Amino acid sequence: MPSSSSEATSEAEGPSPPPCAGCKHLRRRCVPSCAFAAYFPPEHGDQFAAVHKVFSASIVSKLLAEVAPADHAGTVESLVYEARARLRDPAFGCVSYITVLEHMLKQGMRDLAASRGQLAFRPFNAGSASTNARRAGEARLDATLRFAKEQDERMRAVRVAVEAKQTQGRAEAWKDAVNRQMAREEAQQAAAAAQSAREEAMKMKQASSAAQQQCFPDGLGRGQQIVEASDSAAAAQAAREQAMMTAQHGTGLVFPDGRPLQQIAERQLAVLNHK
Repeated sequence: MPSSSSEATSEAEGPSPPPCAGCKHLRRRCVPSCAFAAYFPPEHGDQFAAVHKVFSASIVSKLLAEVAPADHAGTVESLVYEARARLRDPAFGCVSYITVLEHMLKQGMRDLAASRGQLAFRPFNAGSASTNARRAGEARLDATLRFAKEQDERMRAVRVAVEAKQTQGRAEAWKDAVNRQMAREEAQQAAAAAQSAREEAMKMKQASSAAQQQCFPDGLGRGQQIVEASDSAAAAQAAREQAMMTAQHGTGLVFPDGRPLQQIAERQLAVLNHK
């Protein structure tokens, strides 16, 4: 029963409309509020593909959100035109069209000047010319001048846009160059600070070594001097003890100089005590 009810509901709603060219290209579901549905119908897939490749769909949707709804159609048309120009000529883009139009305009102006020169030297009988012929000639002249004026205004607008883009590109390039120069200077300052710190540490180490050499000029360590002093004190103490023992347990032996051993020991003990 549920499946039959769902089928009946779907049949009542009818088939869903095909997705727009944007959603079809992006492989997503096309919702009723899609920003591309009104300007990229399903049969204009090549136009959306070109715009998406040059500008990306996210940027196009942001532009449409910022532009007034009345100007959406013209904006999309301009994006498609510029995207196709970029794909056809990645180096110059619309600038190549400007060059071609300028060449065509110059050629048209030369042809018009040549025609006017031929008409100026051609005998003309105003009385024999019919009114319809004069009106037709004036209409053609007005259409030609109007077309030339429109082309001139369009090329002027394109030239202003190209100059604005070039100015913006030069400003961004200058900003990038300044940022790179500042980063290079900061790196040099950091390297100089590190080198100065290393030199200061080396000077402190050399000063410490010199101070140690001044404290012990003979090259002996403090531990060795303490050991030598201890050995001297121990030898003096041993001599003192031996002299005391000799003084206490001396003999009556007499040396060739006539002094007994006990007197010599007493004299040595007195000298040690005096020290």
